[in-house]
Amino acid sequence: MDRASRYAATRLEKYEKHNLAKGVRAYVFVTNFPFHYGLNETASMAAFPFGLGMDDCNRPGVRRVSEAFRLKQKHIDAQALSE
Repeated sequence: MDRASRYAATRLEKYEKHNLAKGVRAYVFVTNFPFHYGLNETASMAAFPFGLGMDDCNRPGVRRVSEAFRLKQKHIDAQALSE
């Protein structure tokens, strides 16, 4: 994850911890396509899904393969969109 994406994830995590109303959940897709900064360079892109209010959606950590598969199936629509 690049620096800008990590910053966005950190901001979302802080919002989730301090401001998100109880029971609110959403898939948030963070994208960054800064083509206008380097018109003569190879395009750089960053994108990642974030499960706002969902501790089991695209969060860092160590999981067993069976658990990772179960969670991927649970959020398969968001996984498909992010791919």
